[in-house]
Amino acid sequence: MTRFNNTIIKVIILLILVVLVLSPILNTHFFKTFSEKLYELQLTVFSIGLDETIQEQSNSNSSTIIDKSEIGREYYRRIGIDRSSFYDSSIMKEFRNNILMFNIFILLLIILLFIWYNSLKNKRAEKQLAKLNLYLKEINNGNLALDIRDNQEGNLSLLKNNIYKITQKMKNSNNLLLKQKIELSSAISNISHQIKTPLTSMQLMTDLLSREDLEVDKRDEFLNNMQSQLNRLRWLVTSLLKLAKFDANTVDFTLEKVIVKDVFDKVRDYFTIPLELKEIDFIIKKNNKVSFKGDLNWTIEAFNNIISNCIEHSRKKGIIEIDFDDNSLYTLITIKDNGEGIRKQDIPHIFTRFYKGSNARSDSVGIGLALAKSIIEKQDGDIKVISKENEGTKFIIKFYKNII
Repeated sequence: MTRFNNTIIKVIILLILVVLVLSPILNTHFFKTFSEKLYELQLTVFSIGLDETIQEQSNSNSSTIIDKSEIGREYYRRIGIDRSSFYDSSIMKEFRNNILMFNIFILLLIILLFIWYNSLKNKRAEKQLAKLNLYLKEINNGNLALDIRDNQEGNLSLLKNNIYKITQKMKNSNNLLLKQKIELSSAISNISHQIKTPLTSMQLMTDLLSREDLEVDKRDEFLNNMQSQLNRLRWLVTSLLKLAKFDANTVDFTLEKVIVKDVFDKVRDYFTIPLELKEIDFIIKKNNKVSFKGDLNWTIEAFNNIISNCIEHSRKKGIIEIDFDDNSLYTLITIKDNGEGIRKQDIPHIFTRFYKGSNARSDSVGIGLALAKSIIEKQDGDIKVISKENEGTKFIIKFYKNII
């Protein structure tokens, strides 16, 4: 719309300039041509009145040819009027003055129309800017629900649409901040609860250990329990700090070639005692060629948490089977156990922080799988789970390759 209006303004200005420049030249040429035509017309009219006289003269002397126009010119010359002086006659001057006044009137009318149109345009722009100012005040007051968009063309409409887009981004940012605030509050509450439990337990056992009549066996039992609680507390704090690093995007991954089999050899060594206690058969596919680009230590951390979950929910003499393959798009890793499985209602939430499934241990915190998911996703991967109660669980991990 603004482009169209600017075009109209340019056309009007150009028209005014053309009129101002060409009007004197065109008027002079028009008046001269018109005076000549009028002069010839008057000669013709004058000659008509001489028809009878000319006819009589022609009948009496057939050899004489009388030029009617020449008679008229001769008559005008006798009274002081010829073709050039007729242009300056009073009749033509009056006619020129009338035409000039008409041209001035048309020019003034065009200028007035231009001024009126420009004034109307400015008033409309002022109204639009006033509305835009009110809209910005509403935004400043926190009202982000207003919609100022329009479908017209022009810079003002473009400005409105861009402001609306910024407003929507601000609205989404506010919603995200509110969501993060709620999540942070929930996380702090969960962390406080998780830390409070071992601290309370250790405080109670410390009070008991201070008793002089406490038996040696009980003292040893309490000390072992305290050591267990301290280990749990250390693991909890360490895991929470790692999650905090991921949330703050302060984790630096060292990208290198990671051999999948080497990762699970280290994971198996880490869980040697738990695997032996439950007599779990830990099977790793023998393929030294499958690899992906990632951070070896963080990857081991992720799979430690997944395998820990599998061991926790596996029956005695169970099986944990590791399989992996490679293609042009991604490296595929599957971890499968034949344990108690995950209940259907728990599956959508097992990667949620601090979520404890219905069959989780009483001392479970609910951050191991969440941490594993964060580590995998930070390395251009994803993880999903398939599980049925009493049939086992299967974790499917994909590390995607960068294809140029």
